[in-house]
Amino acid sequence: MTRKVSATAPSKIILFGEHFVVYGGLAIALPVEKRSTASVKAGHERDEPKLKLKSGEMHATAWPGGRYEGEELMRPLAAVYMHVLSKKKCDESLHAEVSTDRILKGMGGSASVCASFAAALCSYLHTKCTNAEIFDAAQAGEEVAHGGRPSGIDAITVIGGSPQKFSKQFNPLKYVSEPFNAQLPEGTSLLIIDTYKGERDATGDLIARFGASNGIAKKPDELDQGEREKLLMPYEKIVNKATGELKKDGDAEALGKLMNANHELLKSVSTDEIETARQLALSAGALGAKLTGAGGKGGAVLALVKKPDAGKVQASLISAGFPCFEAEIAKSGIRVSES
Repeated sequence: MTRKVSATAPSKIILFGEHFVVYGGLAIALPVEKRSTASVKAGHERDEPKLKLKSGEMHATAWPGGRYEGEELMRPLAAVYMHVLSKKKCDESLHAEVSTDRILKGMGGSASVCASFAAALCSYLHTKCTNAEIFDAAQAGEEVAHGGRPSGIDAITVIGGSPQKFSKQFNPLKYVSEPFNAQLPEGTSLLIIDTYKGERDATGDLIARFGASNGIAKKPDELDQGEREKLLMPYEKIVNKATGELKKDGDAEALGKLMNANHELLKSVSTDEIETARQLALSAGALGAKLTGAGGKGGAVLALVKKPDAGKVQASLISAGFPCFEAEIAKSGIRVSES
């Protein structure tokens, strides 16, 4: 019987902190039970070692020396493969398959896929990987997916499977992540709204747009303390209040207003579709609504609703052509199984 190792990882949403986290602001991320799954097993090839990848109708092949053939969307997985092989030798051909639940733009889909594949590959090679090692491998794939080194908030959240407070420190550069016992106020839930209409903006372009709209022409690590504080001050007032409401007995209406206030600071990376979805949700009874992730074309929206109103809000959005679903906060991160 062919041995197969599978691993699964959740996706994530950023509740507060998009774009501001790039400049040192505090971000709050929650893992969500929209998962990716990766499986690894031995290949049938008896020639040179290689990795054959499959995801739906997409195929690719990667070789230990760095050669790659196939769909560009799967190239991040080849980067994960190369990273793991730099730590662990593999002389056999492998077959890997990945699949995902409905993970929208802004929900950390690439981090979820890369993390699940890294965990499955390490486990197949009988390597006991720590979360830190899976993080490093996932980040190798994320760097290819995003065209630059990402902050790591996505990978940390999906691997650990717990809400996180995350921030970026400068001089020296350091990323700080802290598990956070965040809970929604009792009787509320979050809806995740899909605004995709055939186009998606690149994350890098949106980061540049946000900086330009705030008069920033420098790279984040080139800003002096005064410039950074000027950018972050309005946002920090919001997130500091929000952390106090993310508890079972928190004030749901206050939290909704804080979400709205955070969105107002992100208008430069919003779109007509995002604004329409927000207004539909708010008009139907949502307490607050904001974009999540980088924003832009195809970006997702979060809406805080009272549970009795959730159906009405969903119906209003769906009838207007905006699919949505309730966010189920994940209670675990990476899970590995063998068959």
